[in-house]
Amino acid sequence: MKKLETTVDFYDDFYWAGREFSAGNVDQMIEFMHSIGIRKIDWMYDTFWTYFRYPFAGKKNIIAYAAEKAHSMGMELHAIIKPFETGISELFVPHTFPRPEGVDVIEDMNGYYYWVDPFTAKNPHFRLKRKPGDWNPKGDVKTIKLVSTNDSEITINAQDLEIWTGEKNGMLEKYDGGFEYSKSIEWRSMFPVGNECRVISLDGLCIEERYRYILVKNKNCSEKGTFSNTMQNIMEIYDEKGNIIPSTPAGSTRDIDPVNRMKTYQSKKYFEYTSSEEVQEFLADPEKIRKAMINAYSYGMKQRDFYGHGENTLFSQRVFDRDGYAGVARGKIEYISGAMCPAYTEVQDYWLGLVKECIDLGVDGVNFRVEEHSSKSLERDEYGFNEPVLEKCGDRIDRDLVNRINGQAYTAFLTKARDLLKLKGLSVGVHVNAEFIYPDDRPAPNHERIPPNIEWEWEKWIEEIADAVYLKSMHMNTEAHADHFIDKVSECAKKYGKPVIYISTNKEVRFSGDQSKIEYEMKKVLDHPRLDGYNLYESGEYTRMNENGRIEGSSEVAEAVKKYFCII
Repeated sequence: MKKLETTVDFYDDFYWAGREFSAGNVDQMIEFMHSIGIRKIDWMYDTFWTYFRYPFAGKKNIIAYAAEKAHSMGMELHAIIKPFETGISELFVPHTFPRPEGVDVIEDMNGYYYWVDPFTAKNPHFRLKRKPGDWNPKGDVKTIKLVSTNDSEITINAQDLEIWTGEKNGMLEKYDGGFEYSKSIEWRSMFPVGNECRVISLDGLCIEERYRYILVKNKNCSEKGTFSNTMQNIMEIYDEKGNIIPSTPAGSTRDIDPVNRMKTYQSKKYFEYTSSEEVQEFLADPEKIRKAMINAYSYGMKQRDFYGHGENTLFSQRVFDRDGYAGVARGKIEYISGAMCPAYTEVQDYWLGLVKECIDLGVDGVNFRVEEHSSKSLERDEYGFNEPVLEKCGDRIDRDLVNRINGQAYTAFLTKARDLLKLKGLSVGVHVNAEFIYPDDRPAPNHERIPPNIEWEWEKWIEEIADAVYLKSMHMNTEAHADHFIDKVSECAKKYGKPVIYISTNKEVRFSGDQSKIEYEMKKVLDHPRLDGYNLYESGEYTRMNENGRIEGSSEVAEAVKKYFCII
């Protein structure tokens, strides 16, 4: 009989509930899981969240309590460690927000990342590093060029344009030095092909080197707009010699509202940044918040993040005479936001410390998941070139060698972790992602999932390390690619006698409504000869806290499970 398992990403359970869980709530959640036939729980261990560093119901933390409860019902509970999940890429505030003394944050071009692992915050140089040469270019900006994708005539004039500059994100002021306006047609080499492009040049500038953020606002906008290009190519900055200065495009055009999200976590038990007195005072003052956000980028009545990735890639379109702006920040971000480089002995030692912590919590095993939310970047391919890696590359950057060095280092960590767990008779699980074999097939892929420039030695993990193999992220690919991935990995696993568990599509589980997506997946698992089980991902989607403060489970999900697994 094929197994039914589940994953608990407790952040989501807590977030949707909007209130703290009691021991009774954890009991209710696990009891519902047991009632629908689940006998194994994978519980994520998120080190950036203080919830896992505080006692819970007389136990060391919530996982220790949940493990004891699961055991009392004849169930297993395994921890999920995400070694690279050590600084959430999307959750930052501009430099205009408070930075309380003694509270762990990471600062970069975006602002302050406040959901960060304390070890990473204290050792930011261990994060995946950009290749040398372009993160801190010198020279004042003398010219700005705005570049369209074609040579069509435009109606944007000098009086339509304003330049704003600032030393920090959120601290932009109008540039009053004046500029010379001209139009031309120039050839540009742009992905996928070069083209003759209409160019607007703003010359005669003197934007000092210290002003890192440069924004051009356009007051002549329409709903449609015709002056467009990719974020990567729409704006260029030049020094006095006419050399282009490396820069990073202003990313997101979405409205931001970090405040409401932050206000959900005002207890010391959750996130230290939001619970500090300084931040609490700031969050209580709408005028302070407005002023702090208005110059991160403001057009009309909308507040937007001037520099921030949002859901964009370098090839996302910016329509200058519709969106009303184009912007860059001088240079590049030196380090990826949160994910650390496995080539450092100190990093591996820290990760092994997490394994030891999980062992002490009384879990039945540890699953290792590469996928994370800490390496989102517009230029991911340029990161992973840390000093220990480059030392082995000699006098040039060999990307294939960099990938192998990083990959071998991560496998070395997994091997050490396996040895620790086996000494205690505990199980080792490894997650194998579809992206290891096929890149994300979607038109607008998610660029935060897998750390860059690391060769994932998943076949070696299966042969030498894993007791169980978990398949993840099939929905990132076309059906043909997903099916090939499942076949390829499951065949390798069966060669070495390892069970294979299919993790359901993230956030496709529904408490109520159409359950056809998970039913499709469960049928796929049942029909595939080399798949041994299905992991219902995740608990926050099929259980909820009701108005009486009790955790209840979805009767519809229970019925779907009964239909395919026949175990209720």
